[in-house]
Amino acid sequence: KLKLTGTCIVPLQLEKMYEISVGGAKVEVVLMDANHCPGAVCILFSFAGGKKVFHTGDFRWTNDLCLKSPTYRSLASTGATSNIRNLTVYLDTTYCQAEYDFPSQNSVIQDVISVVGMEARDESVLFIFGAYTIGKERLFMAVAEYLESKVYVDNTRWRTMLCFDWSVKEQAQLTKEAERSRVWVVNMNQINFNYIENLQKKKRGCQRVVAFLPTGWTHSNSKNSPNKYTSKNQNGHETETSSKSMNNNSLHARHK
Repeated sequence: KLKLTGTCIVPLQLEKMYEISVGGAKVEVVLMDANHCPGAVCILFSFAGGKKVFHTGDFRWTNDLCLKSPTYRSLASTGATSNIRNLTVYLDTTYCQAEYDFPSQNSVIQDVISVVGMEARDESVLFIFGAYTIGKERLFMAVAEYLESKVYVDNTRWRTMLCFDWSVKEQAQLTKEAERSRVWVVNMNQINFNYIENLQKKKRGCQRVVAFLPTGWTHSNSKNSPNKYTSKNQNGHETETSSKSMNNNSLHARHK
C-alpha cells in the first residue's frame, strides 16, 4: 500500500536494544509496546554521554501491562529514586484534559458486550463497528467471540489485518463473506443513519442494526452529555442509550 520495497522496511523486536548511526553519532534505540493499535510502540533513545529521549506517540498507559516491560520498569524505578535531569519525554497530550477521565479499555469492552448481549436476543440484529485503517480490533473481536460470530471486513481491511502478528485462530475469525457474520467493521465515516438504512435494505434478513462509534472524542464526564450508542430499526425508530448508564448496570433508552 505504501509502495515501498522490502529493503526499505526493517522490522524491530520489542524490548531489544538496537544501535543506529545518525549523522555519524551512534544512538541506542529500544521499542516498547504502546498498548495502542497493532504495531504501535513507544521509543527510548539513548545517546552517548547519558542523555535519553523517551517518545511516547499515541499510547495507553496501564500499570499492569506496561510495568511488565523491563524498559518501563527501569525508567519508573530510576525516576522514583532520583531526579532524572538527562531524560527528555515527548508526551502525547491528545487527551490531556480532566474531562477525558476514561474508564479502562476492558471495562468499556465489557459494557459493549452487555449491550450486545441484550440486543443479540433478536437474531436478525446486525452489529457494525466503526474503525480506522487499524485500531479498535480488541473491541470488535471480543464481541465476535462473545457472539461466536465471524467478523466481516472488506478486502482492504482483510489484507491489512493479515499483516498483524495474530494467531491462526484469530485470523480464521475474519471473513470477506458478509452473510456469514453478525459483526461488521466499516470505516468511521460510514456510521450514520443513511448508511444503516441502505444496509438494512441490502442485507437479507436484517431487521435492525446496532452501530458503535468507538472513539475517545465521544467521551464526556458531563452529566448533560452522556455517551450514547444509537440504533434504528426498519420502522425508523431510533434508540439512544447512555454508556454512562451502562457503567451503573442500568440502561435508559430514548426512542424517536
